[in-house]
Amino acid sequence: MMDRAKESRAVKEALLLADIPARLMNIQVGHGRGTAWGWLHIRFDIYHAPGCYCVITPNMPRETCQPCKDLWQECRRTAYPIVRAASGRDNYGMENVNISPGFIE
Repeated sequence: MMDRAKESRAVKEALLLADIPARLMNIQVGHGRGTAWGWLHIRFDIYHAPGCYCVITPNMPRETCQPCKDLWQECRRTAYPIVRAASGRDNYGMENVNISPGFIE
């Protein structure tokens, strides 16, 4: 296993160069602390899908439309093999990876 700083840099660079279905913005890669020391946390933002019809209501959670849900899933699913290759983690190590895409409002 590579050291944490090298792993973070390698993963971020790989995501920047990757062919992911949406343009990634605000990529943050870091590791957990304490008992979550081995966890790799990845957060990035994407723009809403073309044809988005998400409903935003004051004082209520946003209702995400199906095209945005599909784009979110596809970006997350595409990022896993990229992270695995960049980090050198095996299947067991990938259980400790948290990929959290978000939307730019």
